[in-house]
Amino acid sequence: MKDLVIDTLGLPGATKFTFSIGAIKVGPGTFGPVIQAIKDGKITVEFSNKLPANIAVYSYKHNRYRLGFQAVSGNADKEAVIVHESVHAALDILATPVTVKLSESAAYIAQCLYYYYSNQSAFQGGQKPSFANKTLAAAWTVAMGALTTPDVTDSAAAPLYAALAADPLYQGRLNKTDAFDGV
Repeated sequence: MKDLVIDTLGLPGATKFTFSIGAIKVGPGTFGPVIQAIKDGKITVEFSNKLPANIAVYSYKHNRYRLGFQAVSGNADKEAVIVHESVHAALDILATPVTVKLSESAAYIAQCLYYYYSNQSAFQGGQKPSFANKTLAAAWTVAMGALTTPDVTDSAAAPLYAALAADPLYQGRLNKTDAFDGV
């Protein structure tokens, strides 16, 4: 399972983007320490049949990824979810406590940018993604802005912040701290 995350983070789509939001900076060097921590056994990766097949979760309390799938087989959606959770892992390695709002915003933007670069020719050809998840749809808009303006301001991120606030998964937690404590 660990190779699934390591291999995904080594794909070109995971190293093509750079952006910042608040105090969080994500770029080509972000995932190297995550890969190393997995290789060193400091972060573990496991399959969980309790998660839906397109979901992954990173726990900073346990330094562990839990994946609802055992393969990606070139599925950019699943790869992008791994990138999302890897932003959380990178923040954990840095022991960087940040609000849930910023942590999730950075993770969703990275997820969308990975997805963009993995399907770049299709999007440049005019195709547009259709997201059932409203948070992901809002993140896509912010991520597309980050392609030309990589320093994401609060104003630019406002649609994503609003979507996160409306998302039952994050309600009541946005201003709490993800106490990333190091691995």
